[in-house]
Amino acid sequence: MERLLQILGEPLCLQIVERLLTGPPETQENLRKELGADKRLMSDSINRLIDGKLVSRERARGPCFLLRREQVYELLQRAADLESEIARNDAERKAKRARALRKTQLNAPNDWADTEAAS
Repeated sequence: MERLLQILGEPLCLQIVERLLTGPPETQENLRKELGADKRLMSDSINRLIDGKLVSRERARGPCFLLRREQVYELLQRAADLESEIARNDAERKAKRARALRKTQLNAPNDWADTEAAS
């Protein structure tokens, strides 16, 4: 599982997997053009996906297709849910900090404001 997460943590690998998850099998060259990737980077990413048993192809220049589709979909869905929860928690933390700052500012003695203005 750790290796799978490591592979999917690479932006181009994730893009390839998402593309193959939502569309038909495609050749490496067409994926490269579609995703606007460098030839070498695309080749390295496809090889990592093949080594990780996420992608396969029947011949060297043949179309790439996604393996373990259900597992990959579930993993990506969980990752998206986690990302959403992290963003929500981050927003709540920032809002709480903003409220605390406003409260501090409202409770500050007036001479603090005068001191700040003078400096």
